[in-house]
Amino acid sequence: MTLLELKKICKERGLRLSGDKDDVVIRLMEDDEGEEESQVSAGSSSNNTVLIKIDGPDRYMITIGTFIIFYSIFRGGIGLMFLLEAHEILTALLALVIAAAFMAGGVLTVLNYRNGLIITLGALVLSGLLSLLFSGGFNPLSIVWLDTIGHVISMMCSGVCMVFVGVPLLTSINTLKPGWPGESETSSSLGSSNISSKEKKITVACPYCDKNLRVPSDYSGKVRCTHCDELMEV
Repeated sequence: MTLLELKKICKERGLRLSGDKDDVVIRLMEDDEGEEESQVSAGSSSNNTVLIKIDGPDRYMITIGTFIIFYSIFRGGIGLMFLLEAHEILTALLALVIAAAFMAGGVLTVLNYRNGLIITLGALVLSGLLSLLFSGGFNPLSIVWLDTIGHVISMMCSGVCMVFVGVPLLTSINTLKPGWPGESETSSSLGSSNISSKEKKITVACPYCDKNLRVPSDYSGKVRCTHCDELMEV
């Protein structure tokens, strides 16, 4: 079949049309294998699986990651303020290390990696403990300087931040990307490409037409059902 004919089949199935002929053939083969797996798991010959178009990145993760990045810049600025003071060099350096951890966690979170939230959560725990130890005075490790209620405010701030970071880590475990950037790049080997694509697909039900939609397991965001053409959140 010609490339144009193959792309027409991709369009009918709701698959991406980009790539050369080899890419399109592999995409159709993976789709055929996925349909066979759905038929076996359903225990019948009928299959109502409908493929989807992926519509943009996860805006919630981008929002959280952006706040983490801005917070890392703020904490790094506080550390730099005290870096020139002789009695605060060690605490300033530790503050810069924590800021760097927040920066790494924020960037990975924007990219939808699970490790970004894990790094951020660890940095929050360490930062919260140090903030409790050094509260009561303005210093690189604690921005709460009230003597009487400093510990309470520090605990509340750390707790709220941990909730915001921990909730998506628990609720989006199937949609966050595992590992690190660069590890999940598509292999030049066709066999490896087939295996990785098959392992990363899950089935969700469209709330508008009750059709089963097959989506990549590491995707989170909006998708469009090709059966009823409605947008939904995954």
